[in-house]
Parts: sequence; structure tokens; C-alpha cells
Amino acid sequence: MPNSTPLTILLAAAMLAAVPLGIAGTDPGRIDLPKLYPAAKGGTCVQINLPPSVLRISAAIVGRSDPHLADIIRGLHHVQVHVTELDNAGRESALDQIASLQDRLEAEGWVRTVEVREGDGTHVGIHLRLGEEDRIYGLVVTVVDAVREVIVVNIAGSIHPEQLAAVAERLPIEPLRRAAAAVGG
Repeated sequence: MPNSTPLTILLAAAMLAAVPLGIAGTDPGRIDLPKLYPAAKGGTCVQINLPPSVLRISAAIVGRSDPHLADIIRGLHHVQVHVTELDNAGRESALDQIASLQDRLEAEGWVRTVEVREGDGTHVGIHLRLGEEDRIYGLVVTVVDAVREVIVVNIAGSIHPEQLAAVAERLPIEPLRRAAAAVGG
């Protein structure tokens, strides 16, 4: 996969992860990401779902070397990352599934902040669950690149745009960098 490996994605998600803030039952920034896309024959499919227990450990580890990043992590509740390689047969289905997901997000009150349709067929979408005082309670980034893969990222928690930008600068994950730029980071 271009510019990413499963280990890089896992480490990035762990760095973005956080301890829960005691929200009972529901988190306005978290969505369920079922296995949406069939992997290309012989292709790679990576699904990362970091629950609170794993996130607490991640925050503790990161805090030893980077207290500022640990503070960012503590504001988050949940991180999910799905990356699936596509073949030509799966591309149209993936586009339909992404469109359905985006429609569902908007019906549930998420705001589409970015939609990019590049000439080569790449589609990028960014949706935010907004709160008061410039808080972002959830971020969903969807990327269907021109040929190779689908990426869906959901970060739930209390996110400041400048914090997202700080994390994006440190990690080699292009969709996260696009998200940070889109929300003004």
C-alpha cells in the first residue's frame, strides 16, 4: 500500500488513541465501521479497532517520551482504521459503499467539510461531528484512491483542530494530513 504499512497504521492509531471520559452508552463521534469492502484477490485488508483498554496503554507509553502528544491522546475515546486493497471489480462497489456511509453520516448530523474528486478517479471525503467551542467530537476520513485501496478512518473524542494538525505532522499517513489541512490545522 502506498505510503503506509499495517505497522505504521497501527502505531499511528495507537498514538491518536485515548482513555475514555466516562461517556455511558454512546459517543457522538464514534461510528460503527463494518467490514465494508472486499479485498482484492490476494490483496491486503487491515482493520484496526482500538478499544479504551488498549488506548490507555498507548497513552501511557506515549506519555513517557512526548507529554504533549499524550495530552492530545487523552482527549480521544476511540480509533478505527480500515484499509483494503481493491481490484477493478471491487472499485465500483467500494464507491457505492462510501457514498452510502457518507449519506448516513449526514443524516445523523455530521458535516461534510471536504469532498475531493480528482481527475485520476481518487475520491476523498471528510466529515466532522461538531460540538461547542470549536470542538470536534468525531472525524471520519474516507479515501478511495484511483486504483489501489480504500481507507476509512474514524477518530472519536474531543479534538481541537490544532491538535489534529500537530499529530498529522508527525505521522506519514496522507489521509490524516489531508484531514488536518481540511479542518484548518
